[in-house]
Amino acid sequence: MSGSFAIEARALNVEVGGKPVLKELSVGFRAAQVTAIVGPNGAGKTTLLKALLRLLPLASGQVHLAGQDISARQAHQLAGRIGYLEQAPNIYWPLSVEALVTLGLPAAAAARAGALEAALERTEIAEFRHRPVLELSGGERALVLLARVLATEAPVILADEPTLSLDPRHQIAILECFRRQAKAGTCVVLVMHDLLMAEKYADRIVVIDRGGLYKDLTMPLGLDDQTLDEVFGIGRAALA
Repeated sequence: MSGSFAIEARALNVEVGGKPVLKELSVGFRAAQVTAIVGPNGAGKTTLLKALLRLLPLASGQVHLAGQDISARQAHQLAGRIGYLEQAPNIYWPLSVEALVTLGLPAAAAARAGALEAALERTEIAEFRHRPVLELSGGERALVLLARVLATEAPVILADEPTLSLDPRHQIAILECFRRQAKAGTCVVLVMHDLLMAEKYADRIVVIDRGGLYKDLTMPLGLDDQTLDEVFGIGRAALA
């Protein structure tokens, strides 16, 4: 694997509940790119993100961040270095948008002038800054949670199904925001189930199947018929 990767998995083996989920998986992700991780349910996509985040123990293998082995680190030690948007997170706190975006920011990020303003601007939610988050629509809340990740100014962002259950307008808004973030130099890695959206918005598609790397595609090359058939059990016509 190349040392140019922003974050990288090297021969990862990860077990969940005593069962192997990732098997000798090696894959790296670069700065200034949106990479979509796709694959069927149970392929290991979310497990890969949690392993990279050091939320799951490794049976073997290594995780490297900016060329540094972080395999023995704990998740809290990576604050400010990796931003994480989990799948369909719930919001329980009756906070304003501004308060939620800055909640729990690492001290270094919180001290940087303009981190909040930049995050609100990039997600185009500055008009909501004083509104209670619980009064917003699902799509608006998703943008607030993304702004919270952007406010950390982490060089790597990992997001698990960030457009899940959103209407088309907010799906596009979220993905366009990730495109802008990658253009600014961030390494963006998205677990996605919508293959057409992955082809449209990602610079690269990594296909995971049965815990291993099946295929690594650079756009504009789309998912080929063989991959669609062998991994997803569908043809191209089914995506239309």
